[in-house]
Amino acid sequence: MGPRNERVVPLGTLYLTSVLEKNGYTVDFRDYQLNKFENPYSIDSFLSFLKGSAKVIGIGCMFNLMPLVLLSLEKLKKDSPEKVVILGGPGPSGVPERILENFPSVNIIVRGEGEKTIVELMDSLDGELSNVRGICYRKEDRVIINAPQKRIENLDEVPFPAYHRIDFQDYTRVGIMTSRGCPYHCTFCEVAPLWGNLNYKRSVQNVLDELKVLRYKYKIKRICMNDDLFVLSKKRTLQFCRELREEDIDLHWDCLGRIDLMDEEIMDALSRSGCDGIQYGIESGNDAILKKINKGFTMAEAERVINKSTKYFDHVVCTFIWGFPFETMEDFYHTLFFISKIGQKGARSKLMLLSPAPLSQIYREYGHLIRFSNELISDLVWKGYENWEKKQIVKMIKAYPEIFPDFYYYHSANLNEKRALLKKVGLIV
Repeated sequence: MGPRNERVVPLGTLYLTSVLEKNGYTVDFRDYQLNKFENPYSIDSFLSFLKGSAKVIGIGCMFNLMPLVLLSLEKLKKDSPEKVVILGGPGPSGVPERILENFPSVNIIVRGEGEKTIVELMDSLDGELSNVRGICYRKEDRVIINAPQKRIENLDEVPFPAYHRIDFQDYTRVGIMTSRGCPYHCTFCEVAPLWGNLNYKRSVQNVLDELKVLRYKYKIKRICMNDDLFVLSKKRTLQFCRELREEDIDLHWDCLGRIDLMDEEIMDALSRSGCDGIQYGIESGNDAILKKINKGFTMAEAERVINKSTKYFDHVVCTFIWGFPFETMEDFYHTLFFISKIGQKGARSKLMLLSPAPLSQIYREYGHLIRFSNELISDLVWKGYENWEKKQIVKMIKAYPEIFPDFYYYHSANLNEKRALLKKVGLIV
């Protein structure tokens, strides 16, 4: 669930719905983004959303809604102890053991890629779970962590998301995934480790077939490529752009790029095939910080690629992170200067406070520095947090920092000074 004014087609749960239906299961698909509750960030609202659900409830969620989900499930299981609750998605996948140890309302957690796991799990639900890869579950008083699920190498085998279960008019953003996983080792990130730092790709033809369904059956005109790294393979990128033009599929789209993988040949091919927007993760305006977080490029390279990109794309977005525990004020000033510099060239910037991601290298090294602050919560989560049952939520977050580290920040002597400056110049609210 994102900001109230943006509703994104939930690819993850639609993929799971598709494979379950293909294997003979009936799925009552629901998307909490589409709720019409006056206060969607409340336990009663979430329980109302679950009313009349099946015996087995599968919930996929990001970190920001985990406290609300877990509090709601406690109340649900008191009234309906027979329900089997399965959690999945980026939020629970990083801390499955801790959740099961502390929240008996959750029965099973699926870690990482779920299409194989969910079918194996449903087939075994009334029997033995020890052979189901990719799950963590409770057996009597013990938490069992099964072997990880093998990654799906041939993604063409995965059926298209269950688009027939949604009305596209309900959504503001439609995306597809043409590959999964990132092979890089940025020290602040937990997405790449979650995928095992491996990237597998769909065939170009398989992607084009899905785009035809979206364009001609559902009349979609704009697509977001949700890959962590759409341009990872230059050969594949150029092939995709060429064949998309040859198929004459009238689409506008955007994607995520990477500074050290871009050149003008790729930019030109992307632009001529309908791509009018690209996003780069820059993260810092200081070379020493870039080296420490393993970004793999320099500021000079970043500036050169961004400047060229503004000539090919209508929208160039660069993301930056503040709050690294090892970032000096001078490092921080470099970032602000760089944001201003590329802004003059037409690139837009987004600035986010560093989140202590459990699977990241920085968390392993600096996790002892995490702190909680009510004032910083609005910088960490989406709008609406203030409307939650705040006392319960905050109490839970403070009681289990190892489960909710994403709600924390890394303490440093200059953090408040940085935050005050960002507010002054209007980069955060």
